[in-house]
Formats: sequence, C-alpha cells, structure tokens
Amino acid sequence: MKNLKFLLIISVLIFSVGCRKSKVNDSTELPSGFLLFYDKFHNDSIYQINHIRFPLEGIPTLADTNEITDFHWGLEGWNMHKPFDKEGDFVRNFVVVDSALIIETIRLKNNEYGMERRWSKSGSEWQLIYYASMNKLVRNPDLK
Repeated sequence: MKNLKFLLIISVLIFSVGCRKSKVNDSTELPSGFLLFYDKFHNDSIYQINHIRFPLEGIPTLADTNEITDFHWGLEGWNMHKPFDKEGDFVRNFVVVDSALIIETIRLKNNEYGMERRWSKSGSEWQLIYYASMNKLVRNPDLK
C-alpha cells in the first residue's frame, strides 16, 4: 500500500511538472543588467543609436512579407524607440533564448498587429540586432 501511494505521488509530480507552461516574460528572469540597458536605450537617443547594429536587419512597417526578402534599417531616418507603456493597448513579452540573446514581442491586445525586436549581448554591451516594425500578424490555423 505504501508503494502504491509513493508511486501515485511521484506520478502526479511528474505529470504536473511536464504539463506546466514555461513563462519567460517575467522581468526577474531577464539576464542581469538587461533592464538597466533597456531603460537607458529608450530614454537616451545617443545611447540608443550607439547600441544598434546598423544596417539593422528587419521588416518595414506594414510590409508585404511575400515581397520583402532583404530589408535593413539605416541610421538616416531612424525613428527613436520610446519606452513601453504598460497601461496602453499593447502587450510585451520577452523570450530569453540564452544569456546573450533576447527576443521581444510587442503586440496589440487584440492580436491583430505586432512587432519584434532581438537583443544580443556582445562582450559587456547589449545591442539591438533585429527590428520587425508593426505589421499584421499572420494567424497559424493549427493554433487555436
């Protein structure tokens, strides 16, 4: 009887751990120093320019993804990125790929439009390495 209870408890624990979703948008899980960089990036225009890898790979605003094959943002005409407003109509999510690569998505709460930025750490400095501007999100029919 004791063995049966033990097996039941172990089975429940394994099942609950296996079914738990991994959520990575909690700022406590971001690499050390990233949030300090992120805040300064959005509040200091010179710092921002110095922490972008130009020409910056990405996708322009409202692009036809069937036609865009190779797009790069240039320093000339760059629009400064402003701080994210948590109270607005957008939701932000960070995916920590590893300690030196973070993917950030910002999307409308209705899931119609979104953007993506990729951040990479080179040496001791973070930098923006990819920027897909606001575009209509493609819905995957396999996801419900």
